[in-house]
Amino acid sequence: MDRNANDTISGLVSSNYLTQMQEIFNMVISIIACIIIGMGPVGIAGNILNLIVFLSLGFSETIHMSYVALAISDIGCILTTVWSSLTASTKIVEAILARYRMKTDLVMLANFTVAWPHLALSRTTALLTAWISFERCVCVFLPTRVKLIITPRLTKTVISVLYVIGCCPVVFAYVGFTTEMKFDPVTNFTTLLLFTHKRNQLNTFNQFAFLLYAVVYPVISWVVVAISAVFLILKLKQSARWRDANSRVNIAGSSLVRQKKMFSKEARVTKTVVLIACTFIFCSFPISATVLMGSMGREYSLGGQYRFIMIIFGGISYIFTEFNSSINIAIYALTATKFRSALFGLFQKRR
Repeated sequence: MDRNANDTISGLVSSNYLTQMQEIFNMVISIIACIIIGMGPVGIAGNILNLIVFLSLGFSETIHMSYVALAISDIGCILTTVWSSLTASTKIVEAILARYRMKTDLVMLANFTVAWPHLALSRTTALLTAWISFERCVCVFLPTRVKLIITPRLTKTVISVLYVIGCCPVVFAYVGFTTEMKFDPVTNFTTLLLFTHKRNQLNTFNQFAFLLYAVVYPVISWVVVAISAVFLILKLKQSARWRDANSRVNIAGSSLVRQKKMFSKEARVTKTVVLIACTFIFCSFPISATVLMGSMGREYSLGGQYRFIMIIFGGISYIFTEFNSSINIAIYALTATKFRSALFGLFQKRR
């Protein structure tokens, strides 16, 4: 009797512990979802303004094309992030399914519908950031030949290629995904099951997608962005020393006036790119770490032992990704004079 009583007490304690952990998990996920959903409209509005302003400024400077491409990718990142949070953490989708007498694992549904597209768009954003950083380095290193090297045609081609290699491999991630319907006559509900083939084991195509999105693209992006950022920061310091050395010299009417204005303009553009690069490096680390851990061990997955931990860290990485996709308008407004003037002029026209 004593042994049975101990087993009963142990079972109750275990049940209470699991209930408390589930409540804590639900609370944390709700907070993460509120942050993501709250930031979403702000980020989308900001990137739409980015598109309007850069389109109005025109493409006489090729970097404006890259900024437009980056804004489009950022909008996609934010939309998929918000939809993922709405699906996995709110009652909206659950209520819609219940109306049709259906139910499913909402986290798996979010993963199935938008997690991979979000990862593809975030990697496209990373590749575009690497291109913008590299483009700026060429402008600084070869200022007299940059217009011959980085032409509008080359920029359009590079942007198109980056979108293709960034988004198309997501198709491989869906190879083997299976859906199954199970009807329960007692509850009159149909359960939608979502899983990969062979008991959720990844096939060759899935592994290829993981390799690209978890290793190849992040490494290439980080290396290019980091090296470019260091180079540009050194050039900014060099430019600052030049301005200090010539600040007390009377250069009115000399060729140094034009040179000083040119340095000032180039420094502003460089600061913009450096801030974008540093923000990207900081914000992209969580999602890269989450994806890498998921690719290394199947227990750290939606069907594994550490499901709850993976969901929480995935949600946190979504916050960082959304912030990275939303902050660019503030960077442009602080560092780019033309952008700031065009943005303020846009609001003045509306008045």
